[in-house]
Amino acid sequence: MLVGREAVNQLLATDRITPLTSEPRRPFLLSSAYFTCTAATMDPLELTDSDLQKLEEKAAKAQAAFENEEKLRKEVEALNAKLLQEKTDLLASLEGEKGSLAEFQEKSNKLQAQKADLESQLHVSILTNFFVCYLLSN
Repeated sequence: MLVGREAVNQLLATDRITPLTSEPRRPFLLSSAYFTCTAATMDPLELTDSDLQKLEEKAAKAQAAFENEEKLRKEVEALNAKLLQEKTDLLASLEGEKGSLAEFQEKSNKLQAQKADLESQLHVSILTNFFVCYLLSN
């Protein structure tokens, strides 16, 4: 990479810059790209009525498609909002049910423990009655 005076000398040699002197600058020549660009911008200004009608029809179709898409987008957004609300309601309900389920499981565990205790007491009393009857019969 050239720095300082060397860079300026190289640019002067390649005619990328002109030195600040009293010499007149070279005239600016228009390139073919310039004429291509101006031709491309001038042609649409010379449209015929049929061309204008075609463009208007195309614009009307595009506008109708845009309005239809906008309508569908709003419907989908409304449906999405409804589904999100349903989801939050279901999650809240699920959390409530989890609490109820824990209470029911706790009650079930207590009842099972009571049942096991009563069954053991019943077995003891049956065996006691059996031995008492056996002893009395002998």
